[in-house]
Formats: sequence, structure tokens, C-alpha cells
Amino acid sequence: NVLYYNTYNYSNDIDECHCSDGSTNMNSCKLPPQPRYDTVMSYTGQTEGPYLKHFSDPVVIFANSPNDTDLGGVINKDAEFIGMLRVNNESSGSEVYLVIASNWKDQHSYKQQNNVLFPELTNGLTEDPYLWIDCDDNYHALFHSMSP
Repeated sequence: NVLYYNTYNYSNDIDECHCSDGSTNMNSCKLPPQPRYDTVMSYTGQTEGPYLKHFSDPVVIFANSPNDTDLGGVINKDAEFIGMLRVNNESSGSEVYLVIASNWKDQHSYKQQNNVLFPELTNGLTEDPYLWIDCDDNYHALFHSMSP
């Protein structure tokens, strides 16, 4: 079981938001002018819950990104990771890129490819890739698009 997620890096000069009764007054929150995110993974060999106490310490895969990457992918039988992430392009929207790792446990082997995978989906603010392999070993992906 592998969990890929994003963490938001707060600077030391930003105070926490003030919450009461389960709600947050957004006027009490000050966000940094250029937020940064890390894409992180944790994993466990545990096959039955509760999983939380068995997960590894977080391992940073991609550091200091200007947006949350929404990394999603599959791990092949040979431990290779094939996935996709999104990069926010201020002028055109979300761009989806291929990510390959020779070994999913080795954070240094994760490489983002240079070419946008689906340029026709960029203006749709495409995000949240979900990948799977069918019974014939074909790869498939679903995305969330914020365009109508």
C-alpha cells in the first residue's frame, strides 16, 4: 500500500488560521505570496487496517513545486512506477506530464518527462490522474477536468 500526497510548505512568518466552532474566518489567514509544495509518499506492507501506525516516514519525491502535483500512477510487477502529474501553467492551465521511476521505493529514481502528454486537455484545467492496467496489460487513465 502506497500513499502519494502533497504537503504545503508554510514559511515561518505566517501565522496559523484561527478556527472556532469548526469554521475558519478566512480574514484570519495570511497566505504566502508564492506557496510551495512537496510531493511525498508513505508506504506499508500491512495488508489489513489500521494502516496508519504501520506507514513509513514520509519520503519527498518532488520538492518545492509551485503547485500540488496530484501525482497518481501504478506500480508494475518489476517495481517500476508509471504515473502522471500536473503542473499549473499560469497562461494556459494544467499540463499533464508522464512520471517514471525505475523503483517506486527509490525517491531519486522518479523523473518527470519533458513533454506535455495531452496538450488538448491543458485548457481544461485537467488534474487528479487515476491510472490502471487492464487484464491485457494496457494502461488507462481518467482525469478530472474543471471545464464544462
